[in-house]
Amino acid sequence: MAKYRPSLTDRQIRHIIALAKTESPLSTDSIELIAKLASFVAKIEVGAVYANPAVICLSNAEILESLGGGLIAPISLAPNHTNHNHTNTHPSNISYQIACYDSYQANPAECTMKEIEIALDYAYTNDLMSSEEIRVYESQAATGVSIRPADNNI
Repeated sequence: MAKYRPSLTDRQIRHIIALAKTESPLSTDSIELIAKLASFVAKIEVGAVYANPAVICLSNAEILESLGGGLIAPISLAPNHTNHNHTNTHPSNISYQIACYDSYQANPAECTMKEIEIALDYAYTNDLMSSEEIRVYESQAATGVSIRPADNNI
């Protein structure tokens, strides 16, 4: 399913939530909309999301360079995904997270569970999951259940 990102003010988002809550009985679509937008409003309130004057599409390399990361060599996972260079494969390394995500998208069966977890964390924190995937991810994270994807999609 295609996803779209409209430009809305905080007030408009809250208004949409209020309108969705007035539906009686609440449909599944309204519940999903309320959940998604309410979590977005919470992120706005704690400063985790900022308003942008315009949408600018940058590649990952451009983003890293703009953050002072400079040009970096792309990381590719070995066929068996055993890369013992702990500097490059540390889960906090953004390049490694992207490599895990790309590898998971290409062929999740070849990924280790750690790489899948890193890929899913990356997808979650970068808004790359559907509302259903977010629901499953959050429920598994809340219960401490190991994150095991049901299919090839993130």
